[in-house]
Amino acid sequence: MKKFCFVSSVAALSKRKNELTNESHIWKDDPDNTSYAISKYLSEMEVWRGVEEGLKAVIVNPCFILGPGNWSATTSTFFDRTYKGMRYYTEGTNAFVDVQDVVKVMVELMEKQMFGQRFILSSENWKFKDFFTRVAKEFGVKAPYIKPSKWMISIIWRVEWLRSRLFNTKPFITKESAKSAQDLIRYDSGRIREAIGFQFRPVEESIKEYCQYYL
Repeated sequence: MKKFCFVSSVAALSKRKNELTNESHIWKDDPDNTSYAISKYLSEMEVWRGVEEGLKAVIVNPCFILGPGNWSATTSTFFDRTYKGMRYYTEGTNAFVDVQDVVKVMVELMEKQMFGQRFILSSENWKFKDFFTRVAKEFGVKAPYIKPSKWMISIIWRVEWLRSRLFNTKPFITKESAKSAQDLIRYDSGRIREAIGFQFRPVEESIKEYCQYYL
């Protein structure tokens, strides 16, 4: 293999609440780490092992990726659920990035051979409430309007777990995602912006395009 670009996730980084998380915030064992995060971290370890053995590799850590695709999977469910009617919102925050930007960055990193590094890919940090409200506006549907308390959220994910068991479906919200939806997490993509002078697409533009695509 001549060169390799590994798509990881910001989930493989140590989250810093109430401050910008960057590439220097390396993994820490924590009871709150999700199975997804653990799998990404362990995968990264294999890539770094390859780098030590001479592999020309670079790692990208995207935030929530926005783009068209299977509306019943990954972040596309944000659009699907909002269109069908989402009543609840949380005060949590996270970051979003357009799938087109993710691909452009990967190609450029390969062409410039910027190996042995990792880069967070994030356009903007948004409150979940603001994100779902904007999606609802583009769809012309009612925005989420109920802010559940912590005990209500704990009931909701348990009900979803039971429903998924009874009907053999994937739960919309899990214990892990319920917690992350309340976390105040923000990400800093300054390293990639400085390294290759990349300008990310505004989240609002991505929302508008993919809502139209969905319709």
